[in-house]
Amino acid sequence: MATITKIKNRWKVRVCVNNKRFFATFGDKETAELWAIYKESIAEEIKNFEFDLDKTITLFEAIKIKIEKLKKFKADRKTILDVENLNKDFKELINTKICMISYNDLLSHAKNMFSLKGKSTENMSITTILNKLRRLSSVYSSIIEDGINVENIPLKISSYLKENYDQID
Repeated sequence: MATITKIKNRWKVRVCVNNKRFFATFGDKETAELWAIYKESIAEEIKNFEFDLDKTITLFEAIKIKIEKLKKFKADRKTILDVENLNKDFKELINTKICMISYNDLLSHAKNMFSLKGKSTENMSITTILNKLRRLSSVYSSIIEDGINVENIPLKISSYLKENYDQID
């Protein structure tokens, strides 16, 4: 709801939408009215916007997009293989929608990778885990560049592990 009042040759506009108030002052009434209509229409569009989480991509699809970009820009074979190996490294999360992967999910997965250190043929050092997280971070960065609004969680976790790896259970 908009209120337009004249105060000393100026037009003061107050728009209240969804318990948020917007204020502006204009020199003429027509501009004030247009601004009020504009603010109200944007608020109505936002209220009617529904984001369908089913349409977001999975981690597998994000990795696939990154691989396609690497091939398009003729990256070396090792880089492409490293990104392809993320499918194996994060197989528990591979079919999860990327927007549903939480910080705690990924941190717990990284801690599990660290605890596998002596139980597999691959020696999972903190450096290896950080490298995997950095590659995963590049996948996140790639889809962020494509306009998908997600937080780059692997980047945060790699920073955390780098500073606190001696305290990992």
